[in-house]
Amino acid sequence: MPTLIHEHTVALFAELSDVAFYLLPAVLRDDVGFLRTNRMGECSLMARELVRIARQSGLEARTSYGLIVSVPFSTTHTWAELRIDGVWMPVDLLLPRALHAWKITTDQVWPERLSPRGLFHRLTATAEPLVAHGDALCRVSFSTGVVS
Repeated sequence: MPTLIHEHTVALFAELSDVAFYLLPAVLRDDVGFLRTNRMGECSLMARELVRIARQSGLEARTSYGLIVSVPFSTTHTWAELRIDGVWMPVDLLLPRALHAWKITTDQVWPERLSPRGLFHRLTATAEPLVAHGDALCRVSFSTGVVS
């Protein structure tokens, strides 16, 4: 069931309200200075910043790594989670922004305050290799379908 994150909780992240999603070179993926100066970031960096800000504000927060479960393909992703009313609630500001920019959805359909709860499947706290071919790590996506 869709869940809106409390407005006062989302307000904590106002300093990141204009950060956009970009695939970054490896050397910049963990560079907080780059994110803050250029207003660009990848999912894992943004998740860590959201967690840092939440913790500074006294909220219980953690990073999560797992799957975005969607048809036709599920893929790996990193996001922030806040413990709200005893429940770990996913918070991801970049995903809806990217989907809005790509004209896949709109702010009216998926506002930034809407938790992607139910869309994410947590596997662990940080990115872990799921598949390797020999010594090479592989990007992962899984064929996903709807079972009726």
